[in-house]
Amino acid sequence: MREILCEKSSHRNYRTLPETAQERIKDCVEAIASTEEVTSHPKVTHLRGPSESVYRARIGEYRVVFTCEHGTLRIWELDNRKNVYQDIDQTYAQV
Repeated sequence: MREILCEKSSHRNYRTLPETAQERIKDCVEAIASTEEVTSHPKVTHLRGPSESVYRARIGEYRVVFTCEHGTLRIWELDNRKNVYQDIDQTYAQV
């Protein structure tokens, strides 16, 4: 299983979500981290953009934008599907 790291802003967003959403997201992220290849998980899609290592997981109305490198799954963005892609350029710049 990969180590799971979460950026500060994503963790703040996570804590504001309803408890049921938090449980679903936690379970899904743990399942993704335990797969050998992250794209083999049915909720994961590779994002098109300047970086080849950025992925997205769809969990109900929420999206988790993450990278998976060197045995670490790092969550960069976690928000409602309407808001998560607004600052995606900053995410690509950080990766």
